[in-house]
Amino acid sequence: MEKTLVVISKAHNPYANHAIEEILLTAYSAYTRILFLWVNSASVVFGRNQNPWKEINVQRAQGEEIALIRRLSGGGTVFHDLGNLNYSFLEAQSHYDEALHYEIICKSVLDLGVTLAKNERKDLLLDGRKVSGNAFYLKGNRRLHHGTLLVNTDETAIWKVLKQKDENIESKGISSVTSKVTTLESASPSIKMDRVQNAIVNTFYKAHQYRVETLTVDEIQSGFQTQYDVIMNRLKSWQWTFGETPPFIYHLDEANHLKVRNGLIEEVVGLKLERLVNLEASSKFKNQFRDQFRDQFND
Repeated sequence: MEKTLVVISKAHNPYANHAIEEILLTAYSAYTRILFLWVNSASVVFGRNQNPWKEINVQRAQGEEIALIRRLSGGGTVFHDLGNLNYSFLEAQSHYDEALHYEIICKSVLDLGVTLAKNERKDLLLDGRKVSGNAFYLKGNRRLHHGTLLVNTDETAIWKVLKQKDENIESKGISSVTSKVTTLESASPSIKMDRVQNAIVNTFYKAHQYRVETLTVDEIQSGFQTQYDVIMNRLKSWQWTFGETPPFIYHLDEANHLKVRNGLIEEVVGLKLERLVNLEASSKFKNQFRDQFRDQFND
């Protein structure tokens, strides 16, 4: 028999919230329909097949203790903070209703006085500017549709850590599409995080005309502690964050470039680069690292 759950995280630890989401995807029956709402502290979340050095100012993010997290789903890179609401819909492939998910989000926001429109990239727009990006993942017979909703996020912080383009990196990994963004609060100053959360939960309840149970994150974590610990360790690891990056080439100039695989510099082109072979790319790929490299080559 199908069960329907609502889970709202009170925690803001981005690693913990992503671990809970993965447990909801993998540890629950395929026929358990779940709505998960969560808010992360400052973090940058990027797609499964993306290159963090291409998408993120890694040095600045790490210097400001902003978590970098590679997620399971594809899609682009997004900045999270306490003004960004994350929503996750999880259900069986046979019961998957993506149109209903969008309807729930748009109806909830409309009830607060703001109209959203979906574009061809499956983003939600407010007056032509992006307020919600979405990504998708299939695990066995279970599907995940998750998205962000910019309620009152710090728009200036987004572009401090996200790169709009890095032409020095040649990669087959998925690149983000830069979009102009805005927030729900910009359209209606009375819109706050708790109002948006409550509206989504109420709309979800109305969409499913039978009993909806509520679970806490603590209940989920305690019930799957071993799995939770394993996922947390993976999410925080260098191997998952950087080592899973698709192979790429970093061009310093026409004569010198680095070939990187699994996050390690495996080949250099240019005689002055030979000392860099087998170094972790992350130890070198920092803001303005072009000049840092050249300083080492010129001795």
